Amino acid sequence: MNFKKTLFFLAGTIVLGAAIYYFEFIQVQQKKNENEKSQQIISFKIEDINFFQIQKKDTKITLQKNDKVWVLTEPIQDQADQGVVQDLIKNFSEQKMQSLESNTNLNLAEFGLDQPEATLIWKNNAGLSEKIQISSQKNFEGQSFAILNDDQKIRMVQSNWLAKANEGSTYFREKRLYRADLSEVLKVDVKSLNDHFQLQKKGQSWIAPQFENYELDQNKVRQMIKDFAESTIQNYLFEGDPSEKEQKEKGLLNPPVQIEFETAKSTWGASLNLDDKNKGLFALTTKPSYLVSLDMSRWEKFANVTLDSLRDRKTLMTFSISDVQKIYSKIQNTEYDFLNEKQSWILKSNLPAESEFLPIQAEKILNTIHDFEISEFVDVDVAKKFEGKNMLILKSAGDELIYQLNWGPSLKIKFNGVEKEVYLARTQISKNIFAIDKTIIDELKMDRVFKKITPTNEPKK
Repeated sequence: MNFKKTLFFLAGTIVLGAAIYYFEFIQVQQKKNENEKSQQIISFKIEDINFFQIQKKDTKITLQKNDKVWVLTEPIQDQADQGVVQDLIKNFSEQKMQSLESNTNLNLAEFGLDQPEATLIWKNNAGLSEKIQISSQKNFEGQSFAILNDDQKIRMVQSNWLAKANEGSTYFREKRLYRADLSEVLKVDVKSLNDHFQLQKKGQSWIAPQFENYELDQNKVRQMIKDFAESTIQNYLFEGDPSEKEQKEKGLLNPPVQIEFETAKSTWGASLNLDDKNKGLFALTTKPSYLVSLDMSRWEKFANVTLDSLRDRKTLMTFSISDVQKIYSKIQNTEYDFLNEKQSWILKSNLPAESEFLPIQAEKILNTIHDFEISEFVDVDVAKKFEGKNMLILKSAGDELIYQLNWGPSLKIKFNGVEKEVYLARTQISKNIFAIDKTIIDELKMDRVFKKITPTNEPKK
């Protein structure tokens, strides 16, 4: 009998504990969730939203999601900037609002909501819609007054709602100068202030078909193409082909800079000009045709690009610095020999009189060599002047050749009309002769690994 009473008591305790848990935790949590949901401005799931519209007096901007891609349908039909729209929807969906005390006698005019500054509408895949009307008036914290779904209850929302509603259609439009997939581009034609050249894709690499012996820096080529393609449009000035007068005013009838991309299916081009009179960098594109303005700071990069600037200046100078254990140099008939032992450099050749060897300086010289790049490329006639009596040889612990640089003599040569003092040089990687600025080679002063010992006047004991 006592056993049954114990069971009943235990069962009652469990039921009571469950009830307390339910009322004190579950219901509190549910109430909290309901309260948070009531503060949500957009109650739809982000992935279900397929329509967004901004209404402002006589203007309307409408965005529609088709096949997971946002498009602008009003005031003009165009591709939308996917990142801008997605970030906007996400930002708005995550924001919450606060409400003033409910009062059915509130005067909307006092809050500027009798004639809202903007109305935002969004819809989901189920056809449900929500609307928020925003006033230009703000409270002391800078929040805008708003009404959600015509419920006549005054709410406060963050100021960025009105700021985004005041954006023009350009803010929501695709702003890349080239809109198609860059990976499909097979040929590029570039005309700048200083050059006119073509590039062609061969496998996964870019070549200059008119100079097949040129080794191009693939990263520089891809960056150059990307810089042109992804230039951000600041403003759309004209849809379609502008008049000859308009093109002349913007300096685009005979444009100083032109770019053309060719894919397997189409060709796209853009003409560019920096117009000091109109204070703008203007571009006229084809397929589709737009007259647009760009960031003026981009002009320097577009106007000065040359095929020479895209050539590979590093590969012929590249080596693995960690493999180097021996350094030999011969500069103007002065020879030095260094060996790396136990992570420290030692001098194998004779030590100059009244000097001490500085191992850290040998390490610095090696790092200097590792950072070398070709300064300029030279033609065949200039290359014939190469002698290469100065040399630097880097070897592994097993005496395997890792890198060899020969240079000399020093010459003054004009490159693009500018005279430079350079050394003609080459490495063991190729027979190609190139030029390195004299100031760079001068960094190979091997005598800096020695420090003069100042003699003392103390008498010998």
